[in-house]
Amino acid sequence: MDEPTSGLDYRHMLEVSEKLIQLKEMKKTLFLITHDPELIYKCCTHLMFIEHGRILWHRPMDNEAVRLLQEFFSHEKGDSAMAI
Repeated sequence: MDEPTSGLDYRHMLEVSEKLIQLKEMKKTLFLITHDPELIYKCCTHLMFIEHGRILWHRPMDNEAVRLLQEFFSHEKGDSAMAI
């Protein structure tokens, strides 16, 4: 999914987020590409950073991943973050 909540009003954004959380709880695999760190924190179990179509690194969503996400979003340069 590429930016699944982008362009939605608040109510629909919450509905989509809830569905994604449910899928996570069901242990379903989704690829979620987003610039929304809150959506990543709520819905994802793993994190990948991709630059120019190449996976730079992949890790479980742990404290280090959260730190790296915070760093990424504070210095975003047009790179993409993919979370699954």
